[in-house]
Amino acid sequence: MTYTFDWANTGDPAKDAVLADTEQRIKAVDMAIAEQNPLHTTGVTRFYDADVTVDKDGTAALVYCEDQGKAYNKFLETGQVDVTPVSKDSYVVYAAALRKNENGVWVTERLSSQRGSARCRP
Repeated sequence: MTYTFDWANTGDPAKDAVLADTEQRIKAVDMAIAEQNPLHTTGVTRFYDADVTVDKDGTAALVYCEDQGKAYNKFLETGQVDVTPVSKDSYVVYAAALRKNENGVWVTERLSSQRGSARCRP
């Protein structure tokens, strides 16, 4: 799986840290799932249109989009890739609530998603 994060640096160190730590969370969760499942994802998934707000109390909110149009299921036992056509459901919007922990890492505390979001579709 290849990831593309089309998130420009904001110039705000706290917001940029939220984006960087979210990238690491996405990759870590996907790796944990992949190591337990004979069905992997292959291809490219793109993350974009990030909107970050950081509060003085050490919390943050992040809304972002994911384009799964070029990401496919791959069956490890057979090597078969299930190529599916792009549809409105290929686009997902996420809303995350984060808190900065004692080590300075932005930890996602809540995450919701909506597949087929008009916000994320071209």
